[in-house]
Amino acid sequence: MVRVEAPAPERLRLDFGPPLGHYLGLSLRREEARKRVFTALWGLFRREWAKAGDVLEIDTGGRFVEDLVDRCAFALLEPATRPLTPRLVLAALPITKQERVRWTKDGRLAQSGAVTMKRAQLISVPTYAIDTIAALVASPEILSRWRAEDAAKRLSAEAGHATG
Repeated sequence: MVRVEAPAPERLRLDFGPPLGHYLGLSLRREEARKRVFTALWGLFRREWAKAGDVLEIDTGGRFVEDLVDRCAFALLEPATRPLTPRLVLAALPITKQERVRWTKDGRLAQSGAVTMKRAQLISVPTYAIDTIAALVASPEILSRWRAEDAAKRLSAEAGHATG
């Protein structure tokens, strides 16, 4: 998916726009992905990001760069596949924090695991599989259906409370 151009024998242009826009994990972690690619080539080639877009310009010095794209792809693998935190889920989906918590508790929004951090005490933060969130991004009608179910439950509870 990375487009490679060779405007001159000693220069390469790698356009990371398509993968950074296509893969949910990369689009949500765009800056991290750019830093990882830049770092993967550190010490090997002079490189700089073009002023516009996600194009990396590399001065190869005329050297053969057989593994350059492989290095870049490997650098993108981790941010593309790492589970999403609640903050990134909220960035990806048009939902509220309360909806995320409610749907996680009742099992509609499946957790893939948790990350434990130490602050003043241990804090466990849920994580979500990228594939699960990507499926919800692709099918917003699922979120609409969940909202309708929640509204029906609320109405039912209110009606039961009013008569009760």
